[in-house]
Amino acid sequence: MCSLVSPEQVVLRIPGKFQTSSYLQVDAKALGLHNYHQVIRRPMDLGTIKDNLMAEPPSYFSSAEVLKDVQQVWANCRTYNDEDDAIV
Repeated sequence: MCSLVSPEQVVLRIPGKFQTSSYLQVDAKALGLHNYHQVIRRPMDLGTIKDNLMAEPPSYFSSAEVLKDVQQVWANCRTYNDEDDAIV
């Protein structure tokens, strides 16, 4: 039987060295993505989501809010990168 996993569980279970937010955030300047913020109007990344999940007081009040941000990460990825890029 398959059990459903919440968006929170997915983000909080990111393994190993990728658990630190710096591995999960888009640093447009460091990566040389000079037009990133012109193309991506609502930046979101897994590091920010993880930080929001761990914040006191909580930044999210429902799984739907977390899911919306996770979906934004993938939407930004598809918007910024070419469809044949490995990241997409």
